[in-house]
Formats: sequence, structure tokens, C-alpha cells
Amino acid sequence: MADPVAAARQMFVNGDHAQALTILRPLAEAGDASAQNIVGAAYENGYGVNMDFHQAQLWFERAAQHGNRLAMMNLGRIYRDGGPGFPVDGARARVWLRRSADAGYGPAMGALGRMFEYGVGGPVDLEQARTFYENGRSAGDEWSSEYLAHLYRLGSGVPEDLARARALFAEAAAAGLSQSMGNLGRMMEQGSGGAQDIDGAEALYRRAHGEGHLMSTYNLAWLLYENRHTAEAAAEVRALCADLLPRAEPERHSDWFAECAQMQKTMLGY
Repeated sequence: MADPVAAARQMFVNGDHAQALTILRPLAEAGDASAQNIVGAAYENGYGVNMDFHQAQLWFERAAQHGNRLAMMNLGRIYRDGGPGFPVDGARARVWLRRSADAGYGPAMGALGRMFEYGVGGPVDLEQARTFYENGRSAGDEWSSEYLAHLYRLGSGVPEDLARARALFAEAAAAGLSQSMGNLGRMMEQGSGGAQDIDGAEALYRRAHGEGHLMSTYNLAWLLYENRHTAEAAAEVRALCADLLPRAEPERHSDWFAECAQMQKTMLGY
């Protein structure tokens, strides 16, 4: 017999939120933790219902109390980030993320490590951050590998180890994390933590750019400007800048606009 929650979940993922909720809500009311978690996600995002963070919290907590570790993570996340009419509560966020982590959920380990690294919801504790990142990495969470790489790159709470950072970025990039592709590309371009590899860096920037990673788009433009002195490269730099600037954060836009203008002016003769 088909699992009605699994079928409704797929319907929800496919965008038929209202119809999925007609199946999921009775199941959630009857105590199904997976259905409760999805109903919570619907209220958090306004999918098929009006957005309501208090209703999201209620449904996530019901599911969490039934042992659903994803709901524990979701509950911790909305306490960490807040939402319309729903205040941030970092201390509660730590409690629920820890419960999810203790249940073996890798993404919660990475998220909790991040809170310890930056002192969100409690004091900074870099040793705890490293431990949660290591545990999250062992549980298969690529973001934990990314975060751990930054600790080793910066020597933050651990001895600086650029080779280790590069290997961790490579691990997360191999798992498909575009941010890690960009960070690995930057280390390869600079020859940091290993041999310089301009071609390898370009390939990584291109992959991450294709997935919408803004900093990789920026770094790809600069790499082409500095290393590929051809008319084709000049045309691509123009296209990259045209893609980059409308998406730039306000605090970066003026600098990136000036840099793009500089690159395009210099490359006019190619």
C-alpha cells in the first residue's frame, strides 16, 4: 500500500501545495510527525496557506516532540532566524538544534557549530564549533566541511592549516556545494594550500557560476581578465559583469561597478 505522506510530500515538493495539504493536514492532526513537519514548512513559507510563523512553530514543535529530527532542526532554525511577528530566540535555537544533532542529523550539527563559532544564542566556543563541524562532516553534511575548512584556513580555534582547508573545500565541492567550489577555486588560483592551478580554478568558478554563486562569477571575471588575453575572454568578462552587477549586494555594488569598468576598458584592445 502506498505511503500517503510520501505521496503528498512529493505533491508538495512539486508545487501543488494546497492539494497536498488536504491530505497532510488530517494526517498531521492525527499525530503523523512527518506530516506535521510539512504543515509547519507550509506555514513558514506561505505555501498553500497564509504565512504564519507561530503556526509553523506549533507544527514543528508537535513533530519534534514526536522525535522528528528534521522538525527539531526547523524549529531551531526559525528561533535562530526569526520571521514576521516571530522574534529571534538564540538560546531556544541552540536547544532545538542540539536535540536534532543528538538525534544524528548532520545539518543540525553544522548549524549548531555555526552558532558556537559566532556566539549566537550563547558564548563563542570554537572548540565546540570544531567538534560539531567534525561530527556533521562525519554524518555527511557538506556545509560542516565548508565551515571546518574556514577554521583551518583562518587558524580560528585550530592551528592554521591551508592544505587541510583546501582538502575540506574539495570534499564539500565534490558533494556539490557551489560555495565550496568557489572557495577551492580561489585557493587553487592563489596557490594556497597546494600548487597553483589556474585552469582548475577557472573550471571550478565556471561550475559555481553556473549554479548562481555570485562571488564565483566575480572571481571568474577577474581570472579571465588577468590570465586570458583574448577577444573571446573580453566578451565573456562583459557578459559576466552584466550578470554580476544587478545581483550585487548594495555594499559591494559600487566597488564591483568600478572594477568591471576597469576590466572592460583595459580589454577593449583584445
